[in-house]
Amino acid sequence: MRTKGARPTDVHDLAEGHSPFVRLYLEFAQLKQLYRQGWLQVGVPDRQCESVAEHTLGVVLLACLIAERERPDLDRDKVFRMALIHDFGEIHAGDITPRDGVSAAEKKAREIEGIDAVLRDFPGGEEWMAVWHEYEESATPEAQFVKQIDRLEMGLQGHIYRKLGHAGADELFQSAIEAVSDERLAPLLAELEEGEE
Repeated sequence: MRTKGARPTDVHDLAEGHSPFVRLYLEFAQLKQLYRQGWLQVGVPDRQCESVAEHTLGVVLLACLIAERERPDLDRDKVFRMALIHDFGEIHAGDITPRDGVSAAEKKAREIEGIDAVLRDFPGGEEWMAVWHEYEESATPEAQFVKQIDRLEMGLQGHIYRKLGHAGADELFQSAIEAVSDERLAPLLAELEEGEE
């Protein structure tokens, strides 16, 4: 059973003593055990709630497909990497939402500490860390694009939850509509909203 808490089932100790690739995978596996807290907070039951890893897969899929067709100006390798690790800070910090009462500065500090613990000993980890920081700071067109994709994925998942009868998901669906401003992406959520009318 996937945990509801801020920190998933602890497999960090299992990672000790293994090769860097096995350690990284075992750390990543935490995200397969961690529910997306925002959905739980609006009433999606844990038996239907997506994990952070499931969300990541959706972000990677959307980022790759849309970047290939709509954003040939972007560095697709960097987009892929950002999409893949954008939530790695949650491996140790957990999925902190605005409702948790944790300041933005504290959330960021926890996530930096967490991703450093995951990547510090990984070969080439400093390159991955740089990509993660670039995403966090919205420092490049690639980072801005992936952040928009992250919100788009939340909106699409919110639509699914609304169709499953979870009225509370409308709050996050509407939040996604407000957050997705990219002219190529906003119509994708708008068409779902129009289909409701």
